[in-house]
Amino acid sequence: MMHRTPEPAGLRWGPEGTLSLAGNAERLWLSWILYLRRLLHRPEGFHMWTPALIEQRALERSGYADHFPQNVLRAVPQPGISEKAATRSGPSLALSPASCLHVYDRLAGMRMSEPGTHGVVCGPCARYEGGRWEQGRLSQFTMLEWVAVASESVIAELDRTVPTSVSEAFARLGLEFDVVEATDPFFAGDQSGSAVIQRMTGAKSEWRTRAGSAVASANRHGEAYGERFDIRAGDSTAHSICVAFGIERLVLESLDVWGERKEAWPQELSAHAPLP
Repeated sequence: MMHRTPEPAGLRWGPEGTLSLAGNAERLWLSWILYLRRLLHRPEGFHMWTPALIEQRALERSGYADHFPQNVLRAVPQPGISEKAATRSGPSLALSPASCLHVYDRLAGMRMSEPGTHGVVCGPCARYEGGRWEQGRLSQFTMLEWVAVASESVIAELDRTVPTSVSEAFARLGLEFDVVEATDPFFAGDQSGSAVIQRMTGAKSEWRTRAGSAVASANRHGEAYGERFDIRAGDSTAHSICVAFGIERLVLESLDVWGERKEAWPQELSAHAPLP
């Protein structure tokens, strides 16, 4: 189902959950990226723009291919070239479903000090959502994430501070989101039932709009990625956390709350808007 609500002049909904942005809608998109990059920057942190494609082996190693195979959009060879021949000429590729997966793949096999590494990654992502295009659920979207991979104690401290700073930033901008616990089957393994749900409590939280759309989420992975990608921090398997933002969803909510006129946007955000 395609989004059918009245759309500002800068928005154009296309088929299968696609969205194009122009005018001040496009300026909001870039403003959110620059604003969040500055908000989430930490000393010694890295910045990365991730590609649209990711190797299938990285999806398999992360567990994403096993847990969400229905969401993966694979890059297929051009007509007339068999998939077997295409595989011989290079790695099997898919459209990236999450920006942070590129980070864990790049860190595979690394031995880091306890403080580990952290930074902001951003890039195009795509997921097949089975036709559920309502409430800003897109097949193609921009994901910005703050990602940290470090020792358990370092991640615990970051978990106490970074999500709080995000909530405070939203409040300064006058955006009212409900922060709610959410469940994510990604780390539930092959088990199911109430025991899994109990273990998942606190592992994921979301910032949701009044309409129930999640514009951001905090995801606590424990040792899951450290184990899968053989990453160590100090003497132990690395822990990780990411805070992810759907940029297009933030644009849609911003337009709903503030409108298209740049003069109505909070100065803290509009200061990052590009020139006309």
